Amino acid sequence: MENVGSVSVARTKFLNFMYVYESVRKPGFVYELTEYKAKDNLYRCVGCRRLGKCRYITIVNEVVVSSTKHPEDDHICEPIPVEGTFRLLKIRV
Repeated sequence: MENVGSVSVARTKFLNFMYVYESVRKPGFVYELTEYKAKDNLYRCVGCRRLGKCRYITIVNEVVVSSTKHPEDDHICEPIPVEGTFRLLKIRV
């Protein structure tokens, strides 16, 4: 398993936890993630879920891990630009 990037924990404007993966291939863009309740290490992409598809990313100790594919492959959604969309608050849980 290969370490690809890191995940930041932030809060939404409704004070819910949001996990943000900073894109490696597109600097300045991020993917929003939520926890997948059935498995501990899987996180679901919010943008892909809005479009009716399921794309999961494996995270272990706040580090994105890939086994065969890069985590940014096969996303239906486009990453969100960091500036102007939301303010990233780094919070440790």
